[in-house]
Amino acid sequence: MPLLSIVGKEVTFPMRPSLTPFQFVTLFCTSFIAVPISLVPNTLMKTAEQDSWFGLIGGYVLCYLLFMLMYAIYRTAEKNRDHLPHAANRVFLFLFLLFVMANAAFTTRNFTEVVHTYFLMKTPTVVISLVTLVVAAYGAWYGIVSIARLSLLSFALAVIALLSMPLLVFREADPAFLFPILSHSWSSMSYATWQATGAFLESFFILSLLPIVTIQPQKRGRLITLSCLISIFLYTIMFALDFFIFGPYLGRKFMFPSVELVKYLSMGEFLERMDIVLIAVWSVVMTVKVSVLIWIGILDVAIIFRLSDIRSSLLPLSILLLFFSELFAGNTMSFLYVYQHFWTVLALVGYFSFVGFYLTSLRFKKDGKISPT
Repeated sequence: MPLLSIVGKEVTFPMRPSLTPFQFVTLFCTSFIAVPISLVPNTLMKTAEQDSWFGLIGGYVLCYLLFMLMYAIYRTAEKNRDHLPHAANRVFLFLFLLFVMANAAFTTRNFTEVVHTYFLMKTPTVVISLVTLVVAAYGAWYGIVSIARLSLLSFALAVIALLSMPLLVFREADPAFLFPILSHSWSSMSYATWQATGAFLESFFILSLLPIVTIQPQKRGRLITLSCLISIFLYTIMFALDFFIFGPYLGRKFMFPSVELVKYLSMGEFLERMDIVLIAVWSVVMTVKVSVLIWIGILDVAIIFRLSDIRSSLLPLSILLLFFSELFAGNTMSFLYVYQHFWTVLALVGYFSFVGFYLTSLRFKKDGKISPT
């Protein structure tokens, strides 16, 4: 996309990055499911209870349509773009940078809240956030290719975990939790759709990596569709387990229903603490997402401020993220409230900021000549 296409000679990479299509899929999937696994079940069940499925499906559809709209604008910008970023580009890119930083801080805080609440109660939250950001920054230092290689591992572990979990708890599932269908107002189901859309749309930043994917340009749309389908399939497994095991009424009372579920999973008598294994897998997924966000963030900074070395802003950006993650909300309840009622707005601001970045990259014909916007 223009973010990487316009870099030209302004930014120096240690190595020119490139991703295989499969690496792109793994990065997309890990970013798509990382935060929603822990936060979306409680959010949707509070809003629409047994009709939360309508909100989930509606969020899937709207999110995919917005992804494809961004891709269509990208294709137009790719064919008719300015070679260097100008003032309008930088304004929209700065807004996108703020979204990237907020997303990275929020993801870090989400991981910290879960680990502190269930596993490391006596460890200060700032220590957990610090360790997470140090590992993520280390990955960003080595570049997007190294992060993508780690995402292959996280994706494989996540697939194995999500596909095996139904085998451990399917006997406890109760389809009766689906009924009565359509018992809630359309406003409740519409708001659940709004919440689900924001939860999944925030992963749109991965689309900025499309220009470095080694695939024919005309096949990039199909790559996005494939990535969405795999991500939706994987996430639906986790949501269905939470829904059919706990039910919407009990599920809405848990802050993190998915974590409550994995706490009681066991595989015979020899592996009773499955929660430790599954949380370890999730920690890798979250670290990959934060690493990608940091890498995109330092690339944005390099373009906006015309820095010659992409790594030069890594340390100050990581320090800012540590403070932002701690200041995001005062406690767990306020953190959940921000996610449930304001996160979609933030995701849309970031989305349209990047769309604006595309549109200000366009050149239009005037009197038979090409002129910049």
